[in-house]
Amino acid sequence: KALSERAKICYHPTFFVLMLGSGVHSIYYALQMPISYDEAWTFLNFTSRGILSSILYYPAPNNHVLHSILTNLTYLLPLDITLALRLPTILANLLWIFIMYSFLYEYGSRNLAFSVTALCSFLFMSVYYSYMSRGYCLNNLFFVLVTYSSFKIANSINNRYAWIVYSVCSILGFYTVPTFMYPFAAVNIFMLIYVRGVLLSLFRFNFII
Repeated sequence: KALSERAKICYHPTFFVLMLGSGVHSIYYALQMPISYDEAWTFLNFTSRGILSSILYYPAPNNHVLHSILTNLTYLLPLDITLALRLPTILANLLWIFIMYSFLYEYGSRNLAFSVTALCSFLFMSVYYSYMSRGYCLNNLFFVLVTYSSFKIANSINNRYAWIVYSVCSILGFYTVPTFMYPFAAVNIFMLIYVRGVLLSLFRFNFII
């Protein structure tokens, strides 16, 4: 039944409109826009120096660590350097849109999912960071996944799969950008207020995170 519902989301025209529109503008800007200062810094200090540099070298907040690691991998592909540098962001942006649409569809309605996702994905900063080689799209993606899992936990506090998603995505969010603390704190406040008896479990998993 869950797979059937997921298929309805995937094959509905509104879903294709969102994914196609966002994918086209991300790829277009990725190919047309010049490299920014932060992207050049990422390439020179992390992407071109190998994966160990991305993991171990943190001279400034310009190193969005997980994003830098992903660029180390895409840099190996036979692509234009600019596109290779920006490919992780494009893919993260599309995945963010898919997860956000799915989340709002499941807990709201198709109209809500389309309206909110379209608004969020075509805001100026969303468009800007949908192609730039930075970690903010990954941050958006992990925030939505952590929020999605918190709603699952609210429905069933013993949902182990939801707790695993919550923990792993929180860790990856912090590993991408330390300012993930802000959305992480917001999700924690939500659960403390609306999920009865969650305090002990939340403390245990947050300790792991």
